[in-house]
Amino acid sequence: MTTTSPFAWTFVSGIEANTTGTGRFMQHLQAAILRRGKFDGTIVYCPAGQIMTESTMAMLAVVPHLVVFHPQMLGVRETLTLLQRRATVGKITHLYLLDNFFFCLRSYNHLDHEYEPCFRCLGPGQGINAAQTGCQPWPAADDFSTAFIAGVQSLARAGKIHFFAQNRGQIDLVHRHFGIDVEVTYAGLWCADWTSYIDAFSANGHAEGDGSIEPPAYDVVYHGSRDLAKGIGWVLAVAARTPELKYLIPIDRGAVNVNAPGNVTVAPMRWESGLHDAVRASKLALAPSLWSSPCEGALIKNIVIAKAPAVVDIPSAFSAEIPENVVLRLPRDPSTAATAVRQAIATGWRPNPDARKAWVAAFRAFNEDVTTRLLPAALA
Repeated sequence: MTTTSPFAWTFVSGIEANTTGTGRFMQHLQAAILRRGKFDGTIVYCPAGQIMTESTMAMLAVVPHLVVFHPQMLGVRETLTLLQRRATVGKITHLYLLDNFFFCLRSYNHLDHEYEPCFRCLGPGQGINAAQTGCQPWPAADDFSTAFIAGVQSLARAGKIHFFAQNRGQIDLVHRHFGIDVEVTYAGLWCADWTSYIDAFSANGHAEGDGSIEPPAYDVVYHGSRDLAKGIGWVLAVAARTPELKYLIPIDRGAVNVNAPGNVTVAPMRWESGLHDAVRASKLALAPSLWSSPCEGALIKNIVIAKAPAVVDIPSAFSAEIPENVVLRLPRDPSTAATAVRQAIATGWRPNPDARKAWVAAFRAFNEDVTTRLLPAALA
């Protein structure tokens, strides 16, 4: 049995460095670690379907500083076992929050038939409400997920878990769920593919869309996945109420089988195969998440690329922390939102240029250095 670790710190993740949203974050962390030029730690990837060996578990159980990313894909049984083993030898584990799986089985705290976040399971002992709403674990359908969330609650309240949050709203949710005494650090988020777009924004002094002269093929472009929590259903409801406007809904994977109004084009499309161009040319680019979303790549890209970036007004989301003169906040009710969308396009709503530049600069100054906050203070 391993009793010591050859490393001062370790990051362990259920998602590898790849081209997904979380994968781009891991790319950034990996590159930042390599730039340090020190070999005092390591990153361990154990993606879904890959068994964590006992030797790996034993090493992770004793490493002085461990940060865990995406327990759903890492495996909720393995992750809880790891947290408990570390607790028994007096070690605190750091859990980086990529979503809201710490209280919500769905990870995105939203119910399909609603246009707002769901907080039914937020708080000690509230997880029983998931059965009443019929919620199932996502993205990994593991029945042990309920036990995992309960186990994290117990360990956190005992002081055995420290949390890293992406934004201030997530810190509030942690305290509401675990108690005000639970330790949580505002760490931020940065994805590898943001760098080039924000470099261009900073060099030009304006968004790509502001310098675009191409006629827009669509008035409104949805920038998100087909998950209802990301707002695709909300967009369809708004589109049905604004038939004079043309909408684009991209489908990046799976069958294009969305039932949409006649003014909505639903097309197989990824960022690299047309969505980037559509966002740049659009009159309004939507990242309308309906859950308490932390930093989302779609929104960050919209801010530095689109003429007019817009969100749904969700007070518990990261978007609520962005000034109103940088992003347009739309009402949650689709009928009221339709009026606001129609007015925004008719009046040519745009962010305040100076406010947008100042926000982007401040966002980058803090978030790009996220790796430093995740490392032990003495080694960062």
